[in-house]
Amino acid sequence: MKKSVLLFVSLLLATVSAIAQPAKPEVSYADWASVEEKTEIYFYNVEAGMFLTAGSSWGTRATLIGIKDKNTYNDLLADASGFKGNKWLIAAAEESRGGKNCYMFENKSGSNYLSADTKDGIWVDGGTDRPVVGWYIAKNNGDKTFQLGYMLKTEKKDAEGNTVKDGDNIVYEYSSMGIFGVQKFEEGDLNTYIDESEAYSTWAIVDGTEYERVQPLFQAYYAGISLQNFINEAKKQGINADFSPYEALLAKDGVTYKELQDAINKISPAVELGKAITKAKEFDGSRSWEKFEKIYANTESTVTELNDATALVNSLVALKTAINAGIDLDQAHDYSASTAIYNSDDSKKADVDTETTRVNAFVSLKKKLDEATAGYPAVDFSEAKTAYDNTQSDAKTLAEAEAKIGELQDAYDIAHATVDKPGDITSQLTNVDGSSATDWTRTWLGDGRAGDFHLNTWSVEGNNNADGTNMVVNFLEDWVAKGNTLSDQKFQRNPVKVAPGAYKITANIRVYNESGADYMKGAYLFGNVSRNSLFANEDEAQTNAVEGAKYNTYNNMLNYWKDGFETYAIVPKDGTLTFGVMIENANYNWVAAKNFRVYYMGDSYESLDYVRKNSDMFAQPFPEETFAMQQLLDDYNNAIPNYGKAQNAEELLDAVQKLVSLSESVQNNANAYKAYKDRVDGLKAGIENGEIDLDGPDADILFDYLDDLGEELGPDSETAVEYGFKNGYSAYIIANRLLKTEEITEELEFLNKLYDAAVRTSLKDGTDLTNLIVNPGFEEELVDGKGKGWSLDTSKGGTGSLTNWRGGDSDGKNYCAEAYEQNFDVYQEIEGVKDGIYEVSVQAFYRGGWPEAAWNNYKKDPEMKGDAKVYSEVYLNEFSTPIRNVMEITLDDVSQFTSKDNYSSFAVTGEGGETTNVFVPNGMASASTSFSLEDPEKNYTMSAYGLVTDGKIRLGIRRLTTPPSNAGTWTLWDNFKLTYRAKNPELAAQVLDAKAKELNELLTTSEENMTDPVIQNSVYAYTESQKTDLSDAAKYEVLIETNDAIVAAKENILQVGAYKTANEAYQAACDELEKVDESQEAEIWNQIDEMDNELEGDAFRSLSTEDLVTLIAKVEDFTKEVQAAIDDIKLAQKVAEMADATDDKPYDATSWIINPDMEDASQDSNADASKKMAGWDFWKAKGNGPVKGSDGINGRSLEAWSGTIGAELEFTAYQTLTGLPAGKYKLSAKAANASNGVTADETLWADPEKAATGRAYLCAILSDGENEKAVSTPVEPNVGSATAANTYTVTFTVEEGNDVKIGFQSIGTMPFRWFMCDDFTLTYYGTESAKVDSTDEGDVVAIEGVEETAPATKAIAGIYNASGAKIATLQQGINIVKYTDGSVKKIFVK
Repeated sequence: MKKSVLLFVSLLLATVSAIAQPAKPEVSYADWASVEEKTEIYFYNVEAGMFLTAGSSWGTRATLIGIKDKNTYNDLLADASGFKGNKWLIAAAEESRGGKNCYMFENKSGSNYLSADTKDGIWVDGGTDRPVVGWYIAKNNGDKTFQLGYMLKTEKKDAEGNTVKDGDNIVYEYSSMGIFGVQKFEEGDLNTYIDESEAYSTWAIVDGTEYERVQPLFQAYYAGISLQNFINEAKKQGINADFSPYEALLAKDGVTYKELQDAINKISPAVELGKAITKAKEFDGSRSWEKFEKIYANTESTVTELNDATALVNSLVALKTAINAGIDLDQAHDYSASTAIYNSDDSKKADVDTETTRVNAFVSLKKKLDEATAGYPAVDFSEAKTAYDNTQSDAKTLAEAEAKIGELQDAYDIAHATVDKPGDITSQLTNVDGSSATDWTRTWLGDGRAGDFHLNTWSVEGNNNADGTNMVVNFLEDWVAKGNTLSDQKFQRNPVKVAPGAYKITANIRVYNESGADYMKGAYLFGNVSRNSLFANEDEAQTNAVEGAKYNTYNNMLNYWKDGFETYAIVPKDGTLTFGVMIENANYNWVAAKNFRVYYMGDSYESLDYVRKNSDMFAQPFPEETFAMQQLLDDYNNAIPNYGKAQNAEELLDAVQKLVSLSESVQNNANAYKAYKDRVDGLKAGIENGEIDLDGPDADILFDYLDDLGEELGPDSETAVEYGFKNGYSAYIIANRLLKTEEITEELEFLNKLYDAAVRTSLKDGTDLTNLIVNPGFEEELVDGKGKGWSLDTSKGGTGSLTNWRGGDSDGKNYCAEAYEQNFDVYQEIEGVKDGIYEVSVQAFYRGGWPEAAWNNYKKDPEMKGDAKVYSEVYLNEFSTPIRNVMEITLDDVSQFTSKDNYSSFAVTGEGGETTNVFVPNGMASASTSFSLEDPEKNYTMSAYGLVTDGKIRLGIRRLTTPPSNAGTWTLWDNFKLTYRAKNPELAAQVLDAKAKELNELLTTSEENMTDPVIQNSVYAYTESQKTDLSDAAKYEVLIETNDAIVAAKENILQVGAYKTANEAYQAACDELEKVDESQEAEIWNQIDEMDNELEGDAFRSLSTEDLVTLIAKVEDFTKEVQAAIDDIKLAQKVAEMADATDDKPYDATSWIINPDMEDASQDSNADASKKMAGWDFWKAKGNGPVKGSDGINGRSLEAWSGTIGAELEFTAYQTLTGLPAGKYKLSAKAANASNGVTADETLWADPEKAATGRAYLCAILSDGENEKAVSTPVEPNVGSATAANTYTVTFTVEEGNDVKIGFQSIGTMPFRWFMCDDFTLTYYGTESAKVDSTDEGDVVAIEGVEETAPATKAIAGIYNASGAKIATLQQGINIVKYTDGSVKKIFVK
């Protein structure tokens, strides 16, 4: 096979080089020594004639084709724009290895370095913690070409496996991984590898000038090969056509890539049509295909006409295939109506596809009916047979009939279910196949918190059984990073209701071990209180595999898998069943599961006893010392032996009922009691050791409540009644354990209120008031999707949602919150506190960009006043303080942390010249770990101070200013703490000094950006702060004045900047107006003179901030008026230019579209997701979008995508064009709806009976203000990437005064998860055009009218609403009318 592919490629290249231009360009090489650590270069593979770039998997694989998810030679021919190279900077590594000088290759087209992770995994984005420093020259050929290899560095081990040392220094060994090349090039694989083979491993260096010269020539060269391929393929079709224009283009000297690509775009649809015709004629030579042959041969056929013809031919073949299958199955069935549609040249694709679906439904129903009749002779399937025998039945009726057969079979199986012949009830359940994590919950079973449970939609290990399993996405997974093991936990389907009885549960489960073990243990499949181990025994070896399960090794990772692990469950009388995977004492780090199936085995004692004997009951008695409500404990512990002793079904079901219902209740009650007792003990200890210092009447009540002497004082005691202790004293509550879970929870709240009251009336300098903050550590479960107790303020530019309110929880069981690339204001308000100084402490850091850039910026700007400036701040009332820069604190070693792989590492050079790595957090897991460290110098703890003057506190953290570069910016925080500092004179002086310095710096650095009144106020406040004779009381007042001056100055600086921006925009608008109206005839010029007078010079500097804000609004409003005048003039000019447009001389009207090529990134940071793509209104009911910032169809693109499957994609993307001159228009755009490797979608797509029929449509919707009409055309789905787009067009007529809404929208269930569009164009043909309007293929706008009665020749079979429900008569809105002849009409009733 390899030889034949190579022979084909070589013959093709020889043919092209012999008869066609452009020729393959010659490339000049640079010398290594001249560029090392000096110049950005390109690596050129000499044998392949291509450059090293980023593409293939994830778009970051080191390859020779620069297209994401593409890696073959044919992919390059299909899209020669992928011929590109990455820029690299060669840098000498700090050390040599094995006597070889080593290098790092920095990716200057992206970030990080070329990384040799594995022999078949070389990536372009490796951080310094990955294998990036061992590249070496394996062979210098002496002609500026060379071979590269990678040298590994490993610790030397002795015979016992211990690390060998020379004194305190570790001894290392070095070995080469192999030669870096494109060894599989002859197989068409353009990815790079490290291998013993030296094939395609000769490299050269090309400088930037030479690259810029040859890159477009190479693109033209490969586009020429592609065009020649299409010409050759077209000629093979045997249908006459004139290819001379294309051949002339190939021979044209200096032909460009764009010219060739345009030709390819035109010829490729013709070739595809030719292929379709040839296959159709081979399939059915008796039918005439002349209509399509004429379209193929007509050089005037448009791309749309060719694509439509191809699609119709393929649909006709699909219909005939279905008819043939139906006849083969049942020759007596009448398919004459279907055959008539097939034979008619007037049939529309939509009708053909509808009929194909209907015929396939007949075939599928017949198969199901025959199988059911034979297998279930006692069941009546006459209803389904009636539907089959009716040749007018539609696809929905047939599908319902087939589903009914399944229901009857299931009902029979369930009614007769036994252990030996269970009934499958899986179809009655939802979300059990692993396609969604909805209705699934993870529960921790111990103190550990290692494991991230979620839905996996991206892994490829199981594709084509690569890892020996069939575990393809989507699937549920519980995962922790390599080198770690999962903590005890379970993930289970939330309870479902089924019939009481015995059940078998099966699942497809895969376990991965990336932690070095050579076997697995500690995994179970469970149902209710029963479970079965996934392993046969306790062997610490692979001999522990159960029957049918097997161990495999993939990419040096051990896995263990079986599609069909089993367990059993007893469902008690309340019908509650839950099931899933349990992890206990695991030695692995990854579990994946999908396709859970549930089988009913009847409710006899024999079936229930079978479950008891063939599974383990994992419910364990709670110890006697368990601190919980005594009655609950007794009931639960008695149920456990009853389960084993039960002698009949009634007893067994009753025991399971109690175990199922009580186990969670006991645990919840124990947790609630523990929380209460811990709080009581903590308060008592604090009072005894003096840490809690309270006095006053409220404190006396608290002390009484906590008194150990209260053990006999229950709720009816005199003092309990007097003080309102409704459950008695704390000692009584703890001693008697009588309270239910909700009651003990309420009691804890009551205790906290007692404490809060005592604290508020006992405040002293240093009193800890953290208990007044709700959820200070972000540990509590979310409430309505937000952190409990916390709010978001959007009034000053903060967003209405937060990246993550509660994440991390690594090692220290310590959740934290984050805001990524967003402005925000997270706060709480506390009332009824004493006035004075308050200290707010928090663990927090800010990262000013991507890790590498943020690190470099901090090193260059350690004072953080420039590129390393911190934009996030913690605040209390009007006082604010910047938080820490994440780079301020580094760790020398993170190897002991579970989250070690979640840290960024950076190389630092010590005083002796030695190089070591330091680490900083790069994710929520590592942030959580760092926040858990005890050392405040390492855990990012900081304190800030504020004043309370009205008994109210507002504290929080915020970022209200977007930095110049927002990419990769990140704020993390955790563990707020509040302390009352009274009016401490020393602290007041300390804070005043800090605030005075801050105010002075504002005056020093920003005076030019402040108005005079504010400068004067600031100078006065600063002068007051510098007085040395201030009393303690005066210092406090001056502190307030100084901070007020800072706040006022910052706001003034902000508004001066806004004024300058508004003024610049105004002046630019006036300049533009002058260009389009040189004679200054527009009426607005008089107003401009008035505005210029008001803005002259620095007049704004005399204004207060309030007056400045008023002026800004005035300037902005007037600028809009100037811009409106410009738009009116431009519109008149444009309309005049369009007046001469004809079919032969059309006018390019694309300028009417805002951001037609999606390259405008000005709205990317817009908090409103619907407005993020400038000019376009994006709406989604399901999925995500709309900005694809790079690597789109052509640069940036608009996209809509789902993280799971096509069914989860529903969107519209439109903009409205107003003022278009009347006449004929053509709207074009590139678009694709692609699978993006989602196997679940691709599997459904391969089956015409199951493939989703929804589509995305290119639409133009015309409106006169009252009525709408539309034209639309569907985007054909494709398996692969959405960057492989086709061009779609619609033609429409604009009447005078029409608005036109243009764009794309999804209609129906989408087959694939990814949609992308780009490069809109609008062409105008004038008012006399002969071009025909497109139709509304997607029924985007419903047909208007009312049809109460059917035509005389038709009878109505049924009327349905838009959701498919049958209704008696036509109703307001959309109605679907089905006639007895099988036709369907959509009717819209106003």
